[in-house]
Amino acid sequence: MLAGRIKAVAFLWLVFMVVAFMLEPAAAAEESAADLDVKIYYNQNEIQSSVPPLLVDGRVLISVRPFLEAMNAQVHWDRESSQVVAQHKEKTIIINLEDSYAEVDGVRREMDPPARVIDGSTMVSLRFLIGCLDLSVHWNGEERAVEIASKHFIPYTRLSLSGMEEVPGIVEAWVDSSRNEPGVDVRVFQDKLYILATFGLKESGGYDVRIRNIEREQGGFLVDVLYIEPSPGQYTFPAFTRPFDLVSIALDEYSLPSHLLFAYQGYKSEFYPPLPTRLEP
Repeated sequence: MLAGRIKAVAFLWLVFMVVAFMLEPAAAAEESAADLDVKIYYNQNEIQSSVPPLLVDGRVLISVRPFLEAMNAQVHWDRESSQVVAQHKEKTIIINLEDSYAEVDGVRREMDPPARVIDGSTMVSLRFLIGCLDLSVHWNGEERAVEIASKHFIPYTRLSLSGMEEVPGIVEAWVDSSRNEPGVDVRVFQDKLYILATFGLKESGGYDVRIRNIEREQGGFLVDVLYIEPSPGQYTFPAFTRPFDLVSIALDEYSLPSHLLFAYQGYKSEFYPPLPTRLEP
């Protein structure tokens, strides 16, 4: 019995040390530029970066621009002052590359370790950014992933990646009839709120649309939709496509919002008509 308790305590201590090591262990370590093979998610979306997370002095450092831009923050590099200036909603963060501190809404906060530039990217402690922006964080050991979420995030299920196998027939028919035109449509079926974003009929590949984030805002939901077009010179296959993204929210956990607000990114309104949006209970 005593041996079993000792083994259980030892196992729990090992789990604690792994989590502490990944997020911010107290013990210092020599800098390691090796890829940690760790994925970082913000509101269920993986943050992609040309420079992978690094372990520096026992802290996990990440590239600051893709992390903040995933939160729809505006990020600016001031070459003269060697500062990264980020604006996220009403919060302003100024990261000084020549000092060991940052300014958050005019208040100095020490960075440990200081920010540094690696392969052209400004790297900052992940723990520091989480504290500045008041985010929640969870370590998923099975997936080796750091899952970060905003306070007002609404979890959703992305159905368009599953081949539409999990949706009722009436929902599948609605999606199919809506994919020829660009727009955003919202419906309620069987205690679930479905949000559909479409890009319309395209003559080639390279087009995509993605619902990236859903948050509570003033009694309603704010939905962030990203439209992607082929970059100049990008090879695209010559075939008709109808890009779409479909997500659902369980209304047994969240009541039907009084309204929905949509933020569109990458949608070129000078080439396309304004996106129609409607809510049909």
